[in-house]
Amino acid sequence: MGKILFTSTKTAVKSVLASIAGVVGKHNWPFSEPRLWILMYHRILPESAPEYQLEEPGMIVTPETFRQHLQTVRKHFTIVDLHEWIEAARKAETLPQKSIALTFDDGWADNFTYAFPILKDMEVKATIFLVSEYINTNKSFWPNRLQRILHHLGENWTADPDMKWLKELCREDYTGAPLTQNLTSRIIDHCKQLDDATIQDKLLRIEKDTGIVKDNNDLLNFAQIEEMRESGLITYGSHGATHRRLTKNTSRSITEYEIKSSKLQLKKLTNLDARLFCYPNGDINQDSIEFIKTTYEAAVTCEHGCNTRHTELTRLSRIGIHENATDSPAKLLARISGWN
Repeated sequence: MGKILFTSTKTAVKSVLASIAGVVGKHNWPFSEPRLWILMYHRILPESAPEYQLEEPGMIVTPETFRQHLQTVRKHFTIVDLHEWIEAARKAETLPQKSIALTFDDGWADNFTYAFPILKDMEVKATIFLVSEYINTNKSFWPNRLQRILHHLGENWTADPDMKWLKELCREDYTGAPLTQNLTSRIIDHCKQLDDATIQDKLLRIEKDTGIVKDNNDLLNFAQIEEMRESGLITYGSHGATHRRLTKNTSRSITEYEIKSSKLQLKKLTNLDARLFCYPNGDINQDSIEFIKTTYEAAVTCEHGCNTRHTELTRLSRIGIHENATDSPAKLLARISGWN
């Protein structure tokens, strides 16, 4: 009873603080120059979708909450196209005092199915960052492949010989623990101690041993990309050729391939002129900065914050958005303010 009361009180206090932050947060402070907040979305999925239960909580917003977001930010900000804001900033043109831009990472098909109709209905522009070698394919990002493997093996996945490497990485005893969204997200974080190529090799071996086969396409295809582009509401940028993380241990040649080849591939595959880049997983190495400067006009990060016309264009800050942290107008504004 005491624990329930404590949890209830804690939730109530957080709700009050979120409401206060929404009113007096940094987004409402007086500014000497225009500011830009960039919202970072991934997937838009209803709770009834099978993928919802398998995805990391930090990756999802429901369609209902997404519509609420647009209604809320429209009251407090000028919603802008990211490309247009950057171009105006570069030319020293007049900018809205408080701008907000929408971005979607990875190029999920649900961006077309669930987000695009809402964007059309409300006439809001957005930028989607595509992984060039994953478009129109049946490929999956390694966290999603790992999620399928874990749920295939079940709660006793730690007993499987093929998973010994992952159990050692976790350094925690997850034996018999329910595979909740939060737990699988923690396991994925442990996995990030390894480089992407090593992870891919290990997962491929397990998939062959278990016979796990992906039976659906969850990323955008050519037709969906073209339809959204023709609407005039959606522009596109690059999220790398294969979504490899550009860490300090990533070679210069791989970094160059991810950044430069993805732009060329997008042009060849979809006739898209990608002017913006999005760092996979938010990882940035020194080589990537160099290649971005010679290949793109700007790049967005996962670093929390807002931007001015003086922000370094290779490291634009964004606000990560997901359902649990933003499922009310007050919580969304608190998130934008930097409170949660």
